[in-house]
Amino acid sequence: MYNLFVTAPKGIVSILKEELESFGISDLKENPGGVYFEGNLAQAYHICLWSRLANKVLLELKTFTAENEQELYENVHSFEWDNHLTPEKTLAVDFVSTKGVIKHTKFGALRVKDAIVDFFNEKLQQRPSVQVIQPDIRLNVYNKYNNFTLYLDLSGESLHRRGYRLEGSQAPLKENLAAAVLYRAGWQDLSKDQQSMFVDPMCGSGTLPIEAALISADIAPGIYRKYYGFLGWLHHDDKLWQKLYLNAKFRKQNGLEKKISIIGYDASAKSISYAINNLERADLRGLVHFEKKDLSDVRPIYQNTIGGLMVINPPYGQRIGELAEVSQLYVSIGNLVKKYFQEWKLSILTGNIELGKNIGIHAHKKYQLYNGPIECRLLNFHVTEADIYKHQTKLSINQSGLILNHQTKIAAQSFKNRLKKNLKKLKSWIAKEKIQCYRIYDQDIPEYAAAIDVYGEAVHIQEYAPPETVNPDIAKTRLNDIIVITSELLSVPINNIAIKQRKKQKGKAQYNRFELKNQFIEVDEYGSRFLVNLTDYLDTGLFLDHRITRKIVGDLAKNRHFLNLFAYTGTATIYAIKAGARSTTTVDSSKKYLTWAKQNLQLNGFSFEKNKFIQVDCLDWIKKEKRKYDIIFLDPPTFSNSKSFKESFQIQRDHEQLIIDTMDLLAKDGKMIFSNNFKKFKMSDKIMVRYQLTNITEKTIPLDFSRNKKIHNCWSLEW
Repeated sequence: MYNLFVTAPKGIVSILKEELESFGISDLKENPGGVYFEGNLAQAYHICLWSRLANKVLLELKTFTAENEQELYENVHSFEWDNHLTPEKTLAVDFVSTKGVIKHTKFGALRVKDAIVDFFNEKLQQRPSVQVIQPDIRLNVYNKYNNFTLYLDLSGESLHRRGYRLEGSQAPLKENLAAAVLYRAGWQDLSKDQQSMFVDPMCGSGTLPIEAALISADIAPGIYRKYYGFLGWLHHDDKLWQKLYLNAKFRKQNGLEKKISIIGYDASAKSISYAINNLERADLRGLVHFEKKDLSDVRPIYQNTIGGLMVINPPYGQRIGELAEVSQLYVSIGNLVKKYFQEWKLSILTGNIELGKNIGIHAHKKYQLYNGPIECRLLNFHVTEADIYKHQTKLSINQSGLILNHQTKIAAQSFKNRLKKNLKKLKSWIAKEKIQCYRIYDQDIPEYAAAIDVYGEAVHIQEYAPPETVNPDIAKTRLNDIIVITSELLSVPINNIAIKQRKKQKGKAQYNRFELKNQFIEVDEYGSRFLVNLTDYLDTGLFLDHRITRKIVGDLAKNRHFLNLFAYTGTATIYAIKAGARSTTTVDSSKKYLTWAKQNLQLNGFSFEKNKFIQVDCLDWIKKEKRKYDIIFLDPPTFSNSKSFKESFQIQRDHEQLIIDTMDLLAKDGKMIFSNNFKKFKMSDKIMVRYQLTNITEKTIPLDFSRNKKIHNCWSLEW
């Protein structure tokens, strides 16, 4: 008998225990990482072959305590390794340590490997070689509080790797998580009725339908694997293994004769191609049908079919800017099943439980699962009239399709009232200024921490990342409130709302891309035209708080030579050219933003003849440039560790030298406008004495930013 530990992903362990009990294994002990029991080799092999939920099957070799790396080495070295492998075999060591003296996993694995190699060198003058991928023997070492357990990994690699899936969609579902979803959805019981249908209308590479077929047809998920960790073990009983394997093959042949209706649809032809290839490798032709079809076109294949199971793993809205679009998707799923799949069971795996409310049906069961690091809920529904929400009493659906339940409406009323108040206050000012882009809300209510900006017919919502003390579900609910209410009050369709999350950024991080879409829209500001991008970066290409600053710079630049440093997308340059600048020079280190600036130039009908664009490290360029300029706009970042800089730049620490160097480029009768966004900025005393300096911050803060007087600070400098 052996001490065995069967591991499983977080959230699946309790289902794994039920599965092991169904194998006839008793006296199971459950912990967060898996299930322990004392068992024989036949049971261990059976789990490797038949478990749909396990990750690893580990056989305990030795337990010991070690207070330092030398004691670890000695305990491993003293084990009789030649009872388990020969020096001709290959070896790999996985090391996991929590709250122990040896915390570095690579170092721990190296010391274990050294001890084993030294054992063989000393005893047999030969040594096993290391092979990370599919070694003959894989060892797992677990350390907790310096208590070590040395395991032989019988599975060799995670059992979720069945062997049939070599191709996958962008965000595939691991096979054992798919099986857990199907178990929790009740498919193992429903599939016993050959009249039952299974449908996945967003099947991706087909994992859920294929796993559903394996369950229905009583096919061992491990039958496709060519590699197991026990095959190179000296105590491997090949006769026993072949007996179990042949029995599984026999059961598979019987299973393939079953009549099962399992269908997977997806709107992506590429995903369906992957799914069909995976199906071929699983040898399940005739059991599963894959077809390209949009969600809105999915129907039961038999019109008189009553009952079946639909399982969906839709997007979770985790990607920046995706939540609004995904919210509408959940509404569409709800509408589809309510209209065409009455009396069906529906299970949805979601990483955002608030989105589940958009289905519009009462979920009678909710299970916690984890898709990698993402905490999810499996929501089980029964599509009956009794369970369908009556929208007029339970839910409020705005024109964009997003849903606000009754409790949310009450909690969000303060946000709605504030947004209404802000819009009323700004209405006449917007008309007077004749601008298309402006801010309507900036975390006025702390619980609803977001900035909301209007860009023509589009809206840009930046959620400020909630502190760790705020429940993630509550934060998601509040963001949903913000989206719904903003859409409602502005009469903006959901596809015209971009959502991002703003965190504390340092240096280049503030310019990192989100999901690249390259969708630009054209907006007007005081008669100048600009391209903005609401999706690809945290910032949009147009800093709205600098609207007045740009106007000031433009007015100053008339008939003057203008220099724009750290120019971003060159919006200040456009103002200067429009005002009649004799020449402009626009400098930035980013090729992308300078290209954007040139596009803004062309959009306004200006030529490049007297307008230069220079991609270079601004700090270096300022020190080397010899020409004098009449008007300079200097708007550096708060912090930067960009590759363009030889060392990090910090505005508070480095502004004095930066201003001195830049003022050397200013003509004697010229003027420089210096601005930055550091809220705690304090101007250098040396600068205040050396130049004629005026703090013009107050006059550069527009009405829509009046709630945040520290959005930027701005200074005028002259000789």
